[in-house]
Amino acid sequence: MNTQSACSVHVLPDPRRKQAVIACEPPEGATVSLRIDSDAHQIAADGNTFTVTFDEARAWSPADPYLYRAMLEVARSDVETESFDVPIGLREFTVAENRFRINQRPVAIRGASIRGMNAVDSATLEQLAALGYNAVRVPQKALGTDVLNAADAGGVLIFPTLEHDVPLSEVVSKDGAAFVQAHINHASIVAWHIRFQTKSMASTDRMEIVQRHIASVRAIDATRLIVCDVVDTDGFPLLSLTANPNKSIGELAQLARVAVSAPMCNELIQAGLGFGGDSVLVSADLVCPIVTDGTDGHPDLIDDAICEIVRALRSNVRVAGYWVDGDPAAAPVSRAVIAGSVHQPVRPIAELSQRNLWPGGETDARVTLANDSGMTGRVDLSLQVVGPTGQVLWKKKRGMPVPKTRKTIWQGAVGASSKPGLHRFVVRVINGHRVVGEESVPFHVLPRFEFSKTRVHIVGHASNTSVRSLSKIVGEIDAKVYVIPPLGNTIWAYPSDAVCQILALVQSGAAAIVLAPPTDWDALSQCFEGIPIVETIRPTLGHGAATYQTARHPILEGVRTDDVMGTSYQLIRRNVLLTGETDENVTTGTPCTFDPSCSPAEAIDEIKLNDIIVRSFGDGKLVFVNYDPIRHANSDPAAENLLRNLVDYGARRLVTGAKPPPFQKAIDFWRKRAASLIHWRVLGPLRVSGKLPTPPTHIDEFDAHYDGAYGSVHWRDWWATYVDNCDVDLAEVCQSETARELGNHGLVGYASHTFRSTVRESKIVTVESRVAARLWFNGRLIGSTAEVEGRVLTIDVTTREGVNIVVVEASADHRDWAFRFDIS
Repeated sequence: MNTQSACSVHVLPDPRRKQAVIACEPPEGATVSLRIDSDAHQIAADGNTFTVTFDEARAWSPADPYLYRAMLEVARSDVETESFDVPIGLREFTVAENRFRINQRPVAIRGASIRGMNAVDSATLEQLAALGYNAVRVPQKALGTDVLNAADAGGVLIFPTLEHDVPLSEVVSKDGAAFVQAHINHASIVAWHIRFQTKSMASTDRMEIVQRHIASVRAIDATRLIVCDVVDTDGFPLLSLTANPNKSIGELAQLARVAVSAPMCNELIQAGLGFGGDSVLVSADLVCPIVTDGTDGHPDLIDDAICEIVRALRSNVRVAGYWVDGDPAAAPVSRAVIAGSVHQPVRPIAELSQRNLWPGGETDARVTLANDSGMTGRVDLSLQVVGPTGQVLWKKKRGMPVPKTRKTIWQGAVGASSKPGLHRFVVRVINGHRVVGEESVPFHVLPRFEFSKTRVHIVGHASNTSVRSLSKIVGEIDAKVYVIPPLGNTIWAYPSDAVCQILALVQSGAAAIVLAPPTDWDALSQCFEGIPIVETIRPTLGHGAATYQTARHPILEGVRTDDVMGTSYQLIRRNVLLTGETDENVTTGTPCTFDPSCSPAEAIDEIKLNDIIVRSFGDGKLVFVNYDPIRHANSDPAAENLLRNLVDYGARRLVTGAKPPPFQKAIDFWRKRAASLIHWRVLGPLRVSGKLPTPPTHIDEFDAHYDGAYGSVHWRDWWATYVDNCDVDLAEVCQSETARELGNHGLVGYASHTFRSTVRESKIVTVESRVAARLWFNGRLIGSTAEVEGRVLTIDVTTREGVNIVVVEASADHRDWAFRFDIS
């Protein structure tokens, strides 16, 4: 219906009062009358405004998209009376207690985010609804009246993305405003979505822009939720806020958005999306993976990735909703099947702390029930462990009431058999004799193996690790294989003589395995010719799409590709990836910039990254591994498999000739750099609203553990160098990829530096930061960068004889969480 031709009509539903107000603006000289098809109602007229009160109001919702039909008649003396059909959907969409709510009841958003500008038709909505999606976010230009009518009748929630003129525009464009005015009466439109890009700016400026945009839409329609997203030019969320209907602009609910890719899915469960106890509203954008083996795609891997991410999101009580990026309706059939299964309205979601076990091992398990259907009453919960031959190894069954929202319904230990192979943890929810929800989580039992007897030397000391299977490693410099573990954030934290000796041996025919190499490894290669350069990059945040490569390499023998990218192999620094030409390309997962318009092949060519790369160095090999399997080998069989394969691979190299001398030029260069190291201990991230620890005053306090923003945290090492202006980057050492994707708002961290002084003497301490930072010296708070111009704090201190402790508390601000320190 096009009401604009003769009469402007605005329907204001009020389900709480069982009313709907219909405001009309007829042409001059016209009279308006209203009648409705429901018998149980009363109509009160006040000029051209009609208030319809229903005796037994039936609300509109995705589960019951009921529409009342009103007939509006506009009579004029000069033309024939015109009649208009006005559908009325009684619904109210709000945000309360960090949840989306429709008619005051929580609703989990299972949304499809369609970015293209091609028109969306009603068949697309039907396909999405069949796959279990209940919401669609789509540009306004792709929406038509017919599609919105279909959404009204089908109960699909629509989030139109409104157009804007320029990033700093005070209002949405004229087209955006006209769209709001033209489609204001559609019950399916529950929120107006405003999204615009901008360059870096102060958070106060971003808030002012958001408020102007919200006000421009609120002036046209005060009855709907407004979601406003501010992103940078890379698509990284800078600020996301929601404004409830009929509320002042100042009453905004914080909406945290996170771009999610497949490697993060398991970590999401563990980290709880990083909000601790004081959670905020979360909307997750799921980036569909690109899958390739170099030739053809593998839909089964796409299915697995999407299934894992959706499972993680649905099981997390802090997640208010998620959007699948792209057009899920146009995906392969196999993906449609898997998407439909994970979107079951009643779904038990099982989580295993480990998916790789030794024979007879156990893992902790938890089952969360997602109940999006509103089902009530009692059901039976059935738990089983099925072995590799299909036999039931363990089972449990009990009755329980159905929780109204997501809730943990069982947790305990799940055991494996003594036979290696694929096992499954099967969970069913049974109502009567019918299975209403089912989940099957695979886990693997790996056979025990004899570790390589190859003579291996680990930089540092082999005794530093408690890895059971490394007990046979010989820590001698003339070993055949050398392992350089992650000792710090900088190459200068390593012992120079040992590493330079190893490099000389590699040049003569040995192999060295560099685990989680520091970001500045390339600095070592600059001091003399020959050492391979390993370029490091930081991938574009918010656009990470997981690309799985199924081609096998001897290093990956016995190691499942998805395991390498899972929580068992959380990287020391996930933001550091290896790239460049390699002698052997050992790729297990490749984050790449996500562009819906380019093909998988083009996306992969855009950024080529490797998790394991092999470079020739003289007659030997240097193997750079972006994981630290030593850290996990004691608890994860797959990690031991990977470590064993790396050692066996390196053992194929033969040391020839006499032991060469170390590179003297490199040693001298290294020692010069090492003299400028400042050793810090770093603690974080911690929630600002939580209980913050007292800054330490004694050395023995650095062994303590604390409740962090994403779980237990402890003091970790960081080396600052004068080469890098003594920067201490808390974001790099404190944060996981999940935390970095979410942004740093509301986090705080501590950095502590301990030094000795032989006498009492005066010193000048300088702290420079773009974030708010407070400084303690020997247990006394002496200043803050927030209180000085330019946030450069310079203050005189007097050292005491013996140990002195400096502590800096730094508050996070978006992606900047670093400070510079100097004492002279």
